[in-house]
Amino acid sequence: MRIFRLTVLLALIAIVFGSCKSEVHERVSVPEQLKMVPSDALVIINNSRCSDCLAHLDSSHIFRKLDTGLLSGSKATLSFCYTNELSPILAIEVDKALRDTSDCLTRLLEQTGELGLKTRIFEPVEGYTKKTNIVITTTETMMSVISRHQDGHLSILDAADFQRALALTAGSDNWVMIRNSGASKLIPKNFLDGLFTQRDLVALARTFADWTCISDKSGGKFSIKARRDESGAYFIDHLDAMEPMVSRLPAIIPDSTDFVIDIPMNVKAYRESYEKYLDAQLKLEKYNSTISSLRKSSGKDPRKWEEELDTQELALIKWLGHSVIALRPAEDAAASGPQPNPFAGFVPALYGSAFKLDDDSYTAHMQGWHIIGSEADIAAFMGATRPEDFSWPVRKLKYIIDTPELHIYSVSDNIELELKKYNDTL
Repeated sequence: MRIFRLTVLLALIAIVFGSCKSEVHERVSVPEQLKMVPSDALVIINNSRCSDCLAHLDSSHIFRKLDTGLLSGSKATLSFCYTNELSPILAIEVDKALRDTSDCLTRLLEQTGELGLKTRIFEPVEGYTKKTNIVITTTETMMSVISRHQDGHLSILDAADFQRALALTAGSDNWVMIRNSGASKLIPKNFLDGLFTQRDLVALARTFADWTCISDKSGGKFSIKARRDESGAYFIDHLDAMEPMVSRLPAIIPDSTDFVIDIPMNVKAYRESYEKYLDAQLKLEKYNSTISSLRKSSGKDPRKWEEELDTQELALIKWLGHSVIALRPAEDAAASGPQPNPFAGFVPALYGSAFKLDDDSYTAHMQGWHIIGSEADIAAFMGATRPEDFSWPVRKLKYIIDTPELHIYSVSDNIELELKKYNDTL
């Protein structure tokens, strides 16, 4: 499912930095159709058109075999719950006039039967719902769950903090809401294999926020916001006080780059923010222990090393099977080829597991950057060809994740997602 890709990318954001504050206090209307969604749903996709809802699914998904006819333009909600597997639930609003004058509902019921899908029509309930909905799912077990929720007048609207999270959707009719606590059920085991482990992705997605909302801004652009409490124990709290800084990384990125994480920074503000987050997560003691161990083994305190460099920008770059860390200090260093790195392990200890390489035993200096990695990867990086015109969507930013398909970045209160090749779907 395409939504899985976005879920994982959100988790990647959480690994390194999180977002700035996304709390809003607007009142928004509550779509009645959300009452068709069970309270334990992990993903909720709200669309003004059924056809747009189904476009979130891979072309091979069984729901894509449905011919919804005149119902294609009806209001729809697609959600996912987990029983023994991740199960989809499609709710389509059935307009009374359409129901009375068209046989499309009859044809749809025939199709679902032929495909082995489970279907039920839920009529309006006085004092609870006003619209008729046809609900389709893949198993009898899931349909029983939906029916019990309806009988008890329970839904996702009763889930902890969900109604407050709905404020994040203000101004958008098309949005995706992700329950972060369900990350282990949403992130495939081998997804992004070779970049990050599922264990890291799951653990850090859970600490990103309670609910994460992706709103469609049209034209291949999406806004990402997050809902969390005031404990300060979320990664999203990490950069609240940080200001956007100028990125200079595009000048050194190789052709055929597969994946980039870049953080321009004020290193003092970053260090203070990061250690506050670790303290709130009860991870500060382990962090301090790692720093102490590296100080003893190298003869240099990593935080002192960071302070002396006055780090201005940090990036992970992956291309053609190679990986390096690029670190830009305040003062240019003289150019040099690969040489043994006396401070191996410092970068992941200071900035998190997203910046951990399999081999960081060498370092070099190039165009004002420290390049860290294996001897072979550094040599490949220094000899790589670079595009003549390569730039981020904006010059000043808090961070960016870049792939051949999309940018995810933040410059203010929201995270922005831009598809490079827009095809009208997530």
